[in-house]
Amino acid sequence: MAERRTMKAGWCAILLSLLLLLMPSMVSANGANMEASVSVDDIPPANVTDLAVSTATTYSLTLTWTAPGDDGNNGTAAEYDIRYATSNIDNETWGFAIQASGEPAPGPAGSNETFVVGGLAAATTYYFALKAVDDAGNWANLSNIASGTTLTSGGGGGGGGGGGPSPSYFTVDFLGKVTSVPMSWDGSLAVPLLATSPEGTASLKIDKGTKVLDAAGKPVDELTIRTVTNQPLPFLPDTIRVGDIYSLTPSDLVFDKPATLTLSFSSSEVPEGTLSLTMVYGSETSWHEVEVEWVSIGGLDALSTRINHTSMFAVLAKVVSFSELDIGYMGQKVTSGNITTDGFLMESLEVTIQDGNGELHFSLPEGTRILNREGKPPAMIMIDPVTLSELPPPLSSDSIILMPFSIHPALTIDPIMEMTIHYDGGELGDGINEEDLALAYYDEAREKWVMLPTEVDVEANTVTAWTRHTSTFAILSNIAGEFPWWWIVLGVLGIALLAFLIRRRIKSRPAAKPDASQARLAK
Repeated sequence: MAERRTMKAGWCAILLSLLLLLMPSMVSANGANMEASVSVDDIPPANVTDLAVSTATTYSLTLTWTAPGDDGNNGTAAEYDIRYATSNIDNETWGFAIQASGEPAPGPAGSNETFVVGGLAAATTYYFALKAVDDAGNWANLSNIASGTTLTSGGGGGGGGGGGPSPSYFTVDFLGKVTSVPMSWDGSLAVPLLATSPEGTASLKIDKGTKVLDAAGKPVDELTIRTVTNQPLPFLPDTIRVGDIYSLTPSDLVFDKPATLTLSFSSSEVPEGTLSLTMVYGSETSWHEVEVEWVSIGGLDALSTRINHTSMFAVLAKVVSFSELDIGYMGQKVTSGNITTDGFLMESLEVTIQDGNGELHFSLPEGTRILNREGKPPAMIMIDPVTLSELPPPLSSDSIILMPFSIHPALTIDPIMEMTIHYDGGELGDGINEEDLALAYYDEAREKWVMLPTEVDVEANTVTAWTRHTSTFAILSNIAGEFPWWWIVLGVLGIALLAFLIRRRIKSRPAAKPDASQARLAK
């Protein structure tokens, strides 16, 4: 019996050893499976490099190319995106090109692909490009560019036979470059239209199915775009035109679906001090701003907008309009800065002036708004000393006046101007407490001195205060008559009234009824 137990234990040990030997390979295999299960497909299809136009008819061109794979040149891609335009296509203009409809499903890598692009205009050169994408959403780069020209009307190729009526075309003449697309029987565009300027720096895109209507609501079949150079035009305030003005004629045509107009500009055309760029439309008398989107076309920055009608269009730079603000002392210019037409300082201004044995310092932060009584920005702010004989006396005989000065003309300052006055302590009389000094202004309407919020640095002999307006200013010691007696009197009266009301409320309370024990005691 013991022998059998020993043999059984031996077999268990052998099995356990084998299990331990096999576990690393099992873990490795499981790890490999796990790794394979979370692998990511980040390999796009290969770029098509042999796209070509093989045959042409009056209204179609046939494309051929070799199919790429799902991963490079292996497998099968998921789908194609084929686009065309009447001007060359590159990575920047790809988004403006017209996407073909009915592209074929990709064949296995290496297959010969063929696709007929129909609905084209006769006797027109077209440029083609394509991209492939796999089922993981990895896009190939742009293919090579192929080009071909459709035949003239009646030129054979199987595209124009049948003896039926010739189709109508919608034509855009963009600075001399003509683009045409066929129209449907109801006057709408049978295919999308992308018209570009000869340099490719401006474009008009009209979607398939759009009707271009005149004032009577009838479809038209042509549109002309020219630049305007010989006509002065009104613009929005504080704006500068960037680039050309484009005139779309006939005027007042209506797109029943919004078209997209894109106008480019060079960075060298953007003036300094530009806050933003916008696009406007209008006539000889008025302009109106439109919503824009920043894009790129022809290697240049551009603005794109959706339009519903023809008009004149231009790109404008919104700029800050400003003038110079001078600050002077006793008729002499001390410093200057720029102030906008609505009164905002474009930079901080710091002014320091020596005045006898003292010094005046004024600080105006950037963005401070300064306006005169007419609500306009001033051209100059003048600071002048004032003699004591020119000032009204202080209201108390124990007050003193130090370093009076005048800031004029009458201006409002928003939010504040900081003034720091460095005084000569030797000019203070006996018994004057420097901590009681205050900067005050003279209120001519009330004929009295009014104390400003003031900070005194007795060690540096400076008085600092803040004002929201110009006036005549001076350092005063104690301003008599400014003690708030009325507030004290009102406070005392308020306390007395409150005490009276409390007392009256207590007396008006009903007397409490005695309880049973109190009643028995009373008996």
